[in-house]
Amino acid sequence: MVAAASAILFSPAAGGGSDRVPGRDLNAMFALNAQLLAGPDVKIEPGATSVNLPERGHLVNSNGQMALQLLKTGDTLPAAVPVLNAVRDAATGLDRITVPAVAGAPERTILVNPAPPPAAPSDTA
Repeated sequence: MVAAASAILFSPAAGGGSDRVPGRDLNAMFALNAQLLAGPDVKIEPGATSVNLPERGHLVNSNGQMALQLLKTGDTLPAAVPVLNAVRDAATGLDRITVPAVAGAPERTILVNPAPPPAAPSDTA
């Protein structure tokens, strides 16, 4: 009875903390297509291992929410950033991207479903 009453009186808000996923705040887990930052004059060829960018993205905590901060490259911030390439898994049809290990975090694998989304929502009626 006491356990039920304490669960009712001290329950956290529904969904509270669900946006905080372990490992989600690692910079290596959030990739941005480098071509979006490089601009139209820079061509990133297939198989490239790095690209020079005029700015780099950095994830920061702003007022309790994740935000992308863009920093200009130059004297103290190197312009070269690694390019991660996807490899198609023939067995599953998924694209596999390996994010290298960084200090305090192991190597990670991201699976991407390359199938295009449906053109229109299906009828659920």
